[in-house]
Amino acid sequence: MDVSPKKVLVIEDDEVIVVLMSHILTRNSYVVHTTGDTLTADEMVDADEYSAILLDLKMPHGGVDFIRRMEHRNPAMLGRIIVVTAAIEEAAKVAGLPLHAIVRKPFEIGALLDTVRACVDGHHGSERE
Repeated sequence: MDVSPKKVLVIEDDEVIVVLMSHILTRNSYVVHTTGDTLTADEMVDADEYSAILLDLKMPHGGVDFIRRMEHRNPAMLGRIIVVTAAIEEAAKVAGLPLHAIVRKPFEIGALLDTVRACVDGHHGSERE
């Protein structure tokens, strides 16, 4: 049984949300890495293994663009991406891809944590409010 801490990458440019997500995930035994830029996130995904990626779509260099890059460079990672966004029109652009889930902002903390747990445990998600 693998008991090593699971790594979660948070790609978010709102510092308040980064602090909130980091606190919640760390308290639940996840190792959390963060970045406010999707180009840096590309490098982080290339360099390390993540059990889940929390991604805001409204980001410098584009959250949708990050997903498209992952689709071509590392398609297996798509199923580990949890989109966390208030930009529903942007979410529609990636709705047909095999992402783990789309969580709408503002999110309920318990529901977000349940979504991360399901992703880490390998269960396919869905859209959540």
